[in-house]
Amino acid sequence: MKSFRQIGNGCSLCEVLYLKFKFIESEHSFFKEAFKSNDYNNLINYDYYCIYEFYKEIIEKNLGYQVNKDIDFLLKMYCKGSIDMTIDWVLNDMSINIDDVVALLREVLPKRLEPFILSI
Repeated sequence: MKSFRQIGNGCSLCEVLYLKFKFIESEHSFFKEAFKSNDYNNLINYDYYCIYEFYKEIIEKNLGYQVNKDIDFLLKMYCKGSIDMTIDWVLNDMSINIDDVVALLREVLPKRLEPFILSI
């Protein structure tokens, strides 16, 4: 997503998440229908792939080498959880305000990933 590419360009993780959720909010009807698809090439899988690869690239850049299996597990868990909660948020008609969603996603970021993702 475009908002995630803004990390490192003067935007923090929280700012980027806020932009992402504002965009989803502005296109609520589209995302509500798109997230209902179970097709292999659905938006959920695409979103996961993009976010995972994006974070992985940032972590590897900060580490100077490929992520190990522990960091990769934590990253996959965080990405899958954040996407599942995004879907839940959309399908339940955005019952939590965006600032709270962003704060909660920041709060559940695994501690071992913080130095790589929050230092941007």
